[in-house]
Amino acid sequence: MKTALPGITWFTAELVAELYTVELRGGVTFYYTSLDVDIDYRGQTYVSGAFNVERGPIKTSIGTEVDQVELSLYPGQDEPFDGVSFPRFVLNGGFDGAWLTIERARQNRVTHLFKGMVTDAGADVTHIKLTLSAPTVLLNINMPHNQYSPGCIWSVYNTGCGLNRDAHAVAGSVTAGSTRRVVQCDLAQADDFFDVGKLHFTGGGNAGAVRSVRHYTSGALVLSYPLLHIPTAGDGFTVWPGCDKRYASCQAYGNEAHYRGFPRMPKKESSL
Repeated sequence: MKTALPGITWFTAELVAELYTVELRGGVTFYYTSLDVDIDYRGQTYVSGAFNVERGPIKTSIGTEVDQVELSLYPGQDEPFDGVSFPRFVLNGGFDGAWLTIERARQNRVTHLFKGMVTDAGADVTHIKLTLSAPTVLLNINMPHNQYSPGCIWSVYNTGCGLNRDAHAVAGSVTAGSTRRVVQCDLAQADDFFDVGKLHFTGGGNAGAVRSVRHYTSGALVLSYPLLHIPTAGDGFTVWPGCDKRYASCQAYGNEAHYRGFPRMPKKESSL
């Protein structure tokens, strides 16, 4: 259902603009407008000229089908995301899991058109293409949700796990000799500390990229999937230790009260 909000009084009667609110996975929010001047609205400045937008129709349907809309963005500036070009940021995975709200502004009202999660993102040298899916996409899960298994059913840091993600974040920087698959760094934790964890680049050519950590030895992070660009010395990142879903690992976190695995389940046996 479309919601009407207070309009922008300095607009002329015939003027129409779209407002785009982009909430990235890490909590950073950007505000853009299709108008050729910046707009101050609800205490935020919606920036003009960051990119030109071609928006497809908003597809809605009755039933369980997920509503979607496609956006093609043509960047109007070279370095909008902390020194990284917009297409590179998208290819690094910077828009994975992001939310985007589209609103239409007039003199007498602002109408909410769509809010959705970025479920597909691609880019080339000229433009970025995003597919937004309505929040009902989160209902596309396997059932039953909770299953009996030897390992814990929770993902580390989620609501069921209960561990505070921010409390376990570790900031680091790249050192010389890194490759796309092995990140040499200034971390000094014990071997295996960051195994099956997550690495998020906050600076350099890979800014916005998120990769799983396959293995960690003191001063080196081996990634499960290579980066698009070789990291350079001084590039910043944040890394979180992971969890292999064993009871002993949960104990190491002091979090065994939240363990939801069944390690003593009988193994499958065959009978003749």
